[in-house]
Amino acid sequence: MKRSVFAAVFIACLATLTGCVSLAQGTMQTITFDFQPKEISCVASRDGVDISSLTYDYNILRVSKSKGDILVLCAAPGYKRQTLRLKSETQAAGVVGGIFIDYGVTDMATGAMWRYPDHARVTLVRE
Repeated sequence: MKRSVFAAVFIACLATLTGCVSLAQGTMQTITFDFQPKEISCVASRDGVDISSLTYDYNILRVSKSKGDILVLCAAPGYKRQTLRLKSETQAAGVVGGIFIDYGVTDMATGAMWRYPDHARVTLVRE
């Protein structure tokens, strides 16, 4: 009897911990960019709203996690414009862990279950 109770409590504790794995990773994310050429100027937007300006020297974007993709439009004199799409994808830990606690509602509501690539590269081509 005691073993059954202990096992039930142990399983409940594990389920509680796994349910918040993605939330424990936070609702914010930092994305680092490699840009070429040095004269590059970019604007990052999500859902039609500009969220940051980026340059060769200022190449770090700190964003809240969200299901919306981020578009990065880049230009430089003498180069063709380029748009990069950073796709938002779910984290497996948030999806699987959330099933045990609240079916992932907390992670979806806070954005914690979503993730962008940590690193991106934009190289413009001469006109």
